[in-house]
Amino acid sequence: MGGQTVPAGVLLARAGQRRALVASADGVATSEVLDEAQATATRRPLTRRAVLQAAFAYLGSGYGWGGKDGGRDCSRLLMDVFATLGLRLPRFSAAQSRAGSMSIDISAIDDMAQRLSIIDAAQRQGVVLLHFPGHIMLYLGRNDEGRPMALHAFAEYLTPCASGVGFDGKSETLQRVDKVQISDLSLGRGSSRRSFAERITRVTMLAPAAGAGLASLVQRRPAAPVSMEGACTSPKDVGILVVPRHPHPGEPVRVMVSSSRELGSVNWGWVDGGGRRRELVLKRSGGPPFGYWAELASPTPGKWQARLGDGARVAACIDFVVHDKAPLRQAGAGAVWIPRRRWSRATENLFSMFVARLFDYPLDDRTWPKLQVLLSDSDHNLLYNHLGQDEEERIVLRPDCADLPYFLRSYFAWKLRLPFAYRHCNRGSQGKAPYCDRDIHSNLAKRESSGETSAYAQFASRNIADGVHSGSGRTAPDDDNSDYYPIPLTRESIVAGTMFADPYGHLFVIAGWIPQGLNSYGVLVGADAQPDGTVGRRRFWRGSFLFTPDTSEAGARFKAFRPAIYRGGSIGQLKNRDLV
Repeated sequence: MGGQTVPAGVLLARAGQRRALVASADGVATSEVLDEAQATATRRPLTRRAVLQAAFAYLGSGYGWGGKDGGRDCSRLLMDVFATLGLRLPRFSAAQSRAGSMSIDISAIDDMAQRLSIIDAAQRQGVVLLHFPGHIMLYLGRNDEGRPMALHAFAEYLTPCASGVGFDGKSETLQRVDKVQISDLSLGRGSSRRSFAERITRVTMLAPAAGAGLASLVQRRPAAPVSMEGACTSPKDVGILVVPRHPHPGEPVRVMVSSSRELGSVNWGWVDGGGRRRELVLKRSGGPPFGYWAELASPTPGKWQARLGDGARVAACIDFVVHDKAPLRQAGAGAVWIPRRRWSRATENLFSMFVARLFDYPLDDRTWPKLQVLLSDSDHNLLYNHLGQDEEERIVLRPDCADLPYFLRSYFAWKLRLPFAYRHCNRGSQGKAPYCDRDIHSNLAKRESSGETSAYAQFASRNIADGVHSGSGRTAPDDDNSDYYPIPLTRESIVAGTMFADPYGHLFVIAGWIPQGLNSYGVLVGADAQPDGTVGRRRFWRGSFLFTPDTSEAGARFKAFRPAIYRGGSIGQLKNRDLV
């Protein structure tokens, strides 16, 4: 660069396209145009390939604790590697071990196979750092012989002596390294210090998600206080809702967010109209979809804004008003309710979050005498008293297995003013699967009561309960004139709120998933109702979720509600070809 030699790995300020600013004793000069072999922009994706390319550039360079003699210690090496990608790591190894997207404490795990299983599972998700007190390494994965390897800057390690007395009067030998090197994690095995693999206490991940096997083990990096600057918007696949719909000081206010994607390390920032900030406790539910919510016990009247994010990264945002008084109960006529929202990926995610949280209890043989008991739990029912009419205390719902999916869907649609539809179907016959009428019944039905809550209660217990049965869920997979459509056998598709119809007439609502661990299997949980109104849960296994691939007499399989659409004053349902 203009006669000057710049060491590899030095960060230079950009001066336009493919040029850099270089400081010297004579001042600051602009370099000539640089090619990609000479310089790489730091603003580039943080990929495994990019990290490895940056790390291998230091292979063989000298070790120096605290930068002694121009060398690099373990933490300085990682600082320099990630700086080339625009990421500033803390100076010390202990802080670096907490600086990833998430980390796993394995200090209490003695079994080596389990320790390495966690490390390998983490490495499949992204870039992995391995830490023990005083040292940190970049994990490379397994070599051709299956040995776990790491790249790190280190001074020495101990090996046991085959015979005689070695280092410090002990039967050990001190092996000097003093450079950046790739090593097997078994180095030091049998010595008083133990091997590197045995000493690891924390596995740090730079990854977008933990993956199914690690979801229950990870500790996420604490999120930075979310910035309240900029536009208040949310992505299309992120649903955000304020509960109740008419917040007022006499009731707590809850903001809930549901996303198809895991949002990573996030936290809440709420600001009232006077600019006073509230930091609220973040609650999560696993996914997909992933749920996040917080609750403020006593909001003050005025304008509010709630943001979910991490520093300048805002994942979701909503403006709302806390009114001076509670809403008045209003009587009305006409339809049971008029839709004001539409079904979308965001509202489907919120529906799934609602169902998952409703049944989110320890996995046991718990049952409830009626659905109303579940809906009356304000901690588990995220839509509790959303209409501000004490509605959970004033409706009684006693579904059987066929009613339960419809009751949950209609309850959610009623609360959020979404369209809801169902058809009258038969039960099929020998050699023919059940099929439904072309006529669609919906929430536009005439009210049988002037009260909002009583009108819904009568609609559910009379119209819906009398109009649907187990045949409604067992229609043929390719039948457009049906309330459900078949979904793929994937974790992303089989979410809370979808259903399973068996060939013999029983229906389950998918209530959620228990994540698998490294040494434990995951569990798919279904909820069902009995003719006496009892609601319970069952684990997915072949004895409870019965199945046959033959669809000539019943379309048994996992299904989801066919979205209802409100258009031109009437309600219809999407056909299979229109579903995405």
